[in-house]
Amino acid sequence: MDVIWLDAQNTCDPREVGSKAAGLLRLLRLGFLVPRGFVVTASAFQKFLDGLGLTSKLDVLPKCTREDELEPKMRHIQGVIEAGVLPEGVKHSIGIAYKTLGGKVAVRSSGNLEDTEQSAFAGAYASFLNRTGEKEVLDAIRDCWNSAFSPKVVAYRLQHGLIGGDWLMGVIVQTMVDANKAGVMFTRNPFGERDTILVEAVSGGCDRIVSGAPADLSVRIDWTTRKAEYVKQAPSVLRRFGTGAVGLLGDNSEQSPKLLRRREIDALVNVAVRLEDALHQPQDVEWAIADGQLILLQTRPLTGYSMINRR
Repeated sequence: MDVIWLDAQNTCDPREVGSKAAGLLRLLRLGFLVPRGFVVTASAFQKFLDGLGLTSKLDVLPKCTREDELEPKMRHIQGVIEAGVLPEGVKHSIGIAYKTLGGKVAVRSSGNLEDTEQSAFAGAYASFLNRTGEKEVLDAIRDCWNSAFSPKVVAYRLQHGLIGGDWLMGVIVQTMVDANKAGVMFTRNPFGERDTILVEAVSGGCDRIVSGAPADLSVRIDWTTRKAEYVKQAPSVLRRFGTGAVGLLGDNSEQSPKLLRRREIDALVNVAVRLEDALHQPQDVEWAIADGQLILLQTRPLTGYSMINRR
C-alpha cells in the first residue's frame, strides 16, 4: 500500500508509516484532535529506491565506519534521488489522496528511527509547509525522502551507531492549520524542575517556533497545584535540535501573558495528564490553537527523562 490515511481505525505496522505518523495515529486513537491527512508509506519509498537502483547501494553502507567514506556515497544517492521520477503507481496514489485532501498542506518526514526513546533524529529530516498543488506536494515528498541521506542524518547515524539501521521513512501530508497561536509543551520541564510543565507559545502558526524563533511566552505550571507562573527571565535559551529553538525569553513583552488564556493553559495541562497516563513517559508536544480548538501536531518521548510518580 502506497498511501495510508491518518484515521483512528488504522492499526497499520508502524514501520510502514514511521515513528512520527505512528504517534499521530496513537493520538487519534486517544481521542485528540489532529489535522486531517495521509501518509506516503515506507513501501512507496522502497519502490522509488528500487526503481532508481539504489537498494543495493544502501546494503553496503554498514561497511562504512567513517564520515569521509560515507560522504561521496551519500552525495551520489542524493543526486540520483533529486533527479528521480516517482513510479507511476505511487504518483497516482498520492495524486488521488491529495485531491481528496486538497488545499495547503504540510509535508513532513516520518523516519522509522525518528522520534523514538532510543533515537530522536529531531530536525535532521526535512519538512515543508504551505505546499499547494500536486506538483509541489510530489516534489516535497521526494525532498523528504532525499533528506534521509543528508549530511546531518549521516553524522547522527555515525554518532549513534545506526549506519546499519532502517533508512526508510513515511512522509506525512496534512492540512495546514490556520492557527492564531501555537507552541510546544514539555510535560516535564527540561530545566530540571520535574514537578512542573513547561509551555512555550508564539502568536500565529507553529512554523515560527519550529524555525527557530524564540517563544513570545513561557509558562511553568505546577503539576500538583496547577498554578501557572509566567517566566520573564531565564539565564539561557534551550535549543531543541529537534524542532528549532524554543527558549525562555530573557524579557517577555508586557502583552505576553495575554497570549494564552487560563482556560487554554488548563486545556494544555489536561493534555499533559492524559498523555502521561496513556503513554507512561514524559512527552514533547507540538500544539496549535485555531478557531478555539486545541490541535496536536506531534508528540514524542522527552528523551533522557524517566517517568516519575507525580501523585
